[in-house]
Amino acid sequence: MSSSRSSESNVNTMATNPTPFIHPQHQLIFIKLTDSNYLLWRQQTYSAIVGYGLESFIAADSTPPPRFLSSGSTDAPSLNPEFTTWVRQDQLLMSWLFSSLIENLLIMMVGKTNSQEAWSSLESNFSGLSKARLMHHKLQLQTLKKGSSNMREFLGKFKACCDALGVAGEPVSEQNQILYILAGLGTEYNPTVVAVTSRLEPYSLNEVYAMLLSLESRLDISTQTLVNPDGSIPSANLAQNNSSTNQKSPSPFPTNNNTRGGVSNHRGRGRSLNYRGRCGTQPWDFTSQCIGYFT
Repeated sequence: MSSSRSSESNVNTMATNPTPFIHPQHQLIFIKLTDSNYLLWRQQTYSAIVGYGLESFIAADSTPPPRFLSSGSTDAPSLNPEFTTWVRQDQLLMSWLFSSLIENLLIMMVGKTNSQEAWSSLESNFSGLSKARLMHHKLQLQTLKKGSSNMREFLGKFKACCDALGVAGEPVSEQNQILYILAGLGTEYNPTVVAVTSRLEPYSLNEVYAMLLSLESRLDISTQTLVNPDGSIPSANLAQNNSSTNQKSPSPFPTNNNTRGGVSNHRGRGRSLNYRGRCGTQPWDFTSQCIGYFT
């Protein structure tokens, strides 16, 4: 009997007195609140508050116990010890919240006298801002293009955007991430786009990353082989080679020793065809052409 009464007493004590909250200097966690991480900060902070049984201090209907205990006699009312305990616990919690903010945000806490006021102020200031950022990240994800940036930079920006949406509670599925990536690529990556979208068994995100990085490397190598060290295109050699090839090519028409001025007269039965032609290579021409006509 005595042991059961002792257990009952312990349960009642725990119910009426919340677990003492650790002082901020002994905190084991903290991602400090900044202008851009409110949702992550709130999730971590609220979990700690609930874990210590202090959620009633930040609730909208949070009210302290009566300050004084009334007595039926004419004596002056005495101070309620529960009120003193509540105030001390509340101030420790508020101090802990303050320590979780970066210095620039502490100005928002000026004039707040308890934990509930501090918590409500943070929620009202950051909830609307977080929704705006959420829409911004969604729009950025849909319009992100690789452009002139290299593949690693493009994929890094894309991952940062997806991570921000995940922290905000709206994660992007892996297959949707792949589709967004493919939509942001240029036409030079069409082989990879076709390979990924035409496969029955879907690729993983890491596989798509590897394919894109590999294709970019091959494209870079191909570009380097087509460009001289000074950055010019080797067109002069191409023109010279074409010119020498054209000069060595036999004429498609039979020659005659009685040819003069590049005009060949063929006499025989039937109509006579006179072929006039001229071949020329100019230094600014990229190719050599022979222009001919019949008279």
